[in-house]
Amino acid sequence: MTAHGTVYAYRSGCRCDACTAANREYKRGYTRRVVQAAFDAHPPLMVEAEEARDHVLFLRSRGVSARMVAAEAGIDVNTVWRLTCGTTKRLQWDTYDRIMGVAAPDIVDAAPEHRLDCSHFDADAVEVAALTWPLKRCPVCGESWPANGDYWSRDKHEADGLKRRCKRCDVEAGREYYRRVRVVKRART
Repeated sequence: MTAHGTVYAYRSGCRCDACTAANREYKRGYTRRVVQAAFDAHPPLMVEAEEARDHVLFLRSRGVSARMVAAEAGIDVNTVWRLTCGTTKRLQWDTYDRIMGVAAPDIVDAAPEHRLDCSHFDADAVEVAALTWPLKRCPVCGESWPANGDYWSRDKHEADGLKRRCKRCDVEAGREYYRRVRVVKRART
C-alpha cells in the first residue's frame, strides 16, 4: 500500500484527512493547469473596461465629446456613454482597440470651430480652464466659456454633447419660467 497523504493513496480508497487534502490540492492544481491551457489556446473575447474608460475620460477632459470619440472610433455613441458612466465593465477586444486608437489631437484638430480665441478674458479661472478645454460661445448671453460640465449642461442630442446655452442662461431661463408659472397660478386662484 502507498503512503498516506498522497493522491495515490486517495485513489486506492483511503479517505483519511491527509489523503483527502492531498487529493484536493492535486485537483486545484489540475484545474488551474487546464484553465491556463485553455486560456493560452483561446484568449478571452472580453477585456476589462477600466483602461478604456480612463482613456475616454482623458479625451473628455481635453474637450472631446462622446460623439466625437464614437465617430473617430467607428462605434456607437451609447457605448462611449455607458463606458464613461461606468455601466460597462467589460468590452470586446475590437471595441477596446478602436477606443484606445483614438487620439485627442486628431479629433480636436479636425474640429477647429470649437476653438475660439480666449486672450480677451480677465477671469483667471476661465483662462486656466481655456488652456485645457475648447471654448464655446453661448448664443443667449454672447459669452464664451470652456466647454465642460462647469459651464455647460450635458445634452446628448447636440453634436458636442453640451446644451446650446450656458448654465447661467439655463438657470435664468428656469427662473423666468418659474416666475411666469407662479403668476399664472396666482391669477387662477
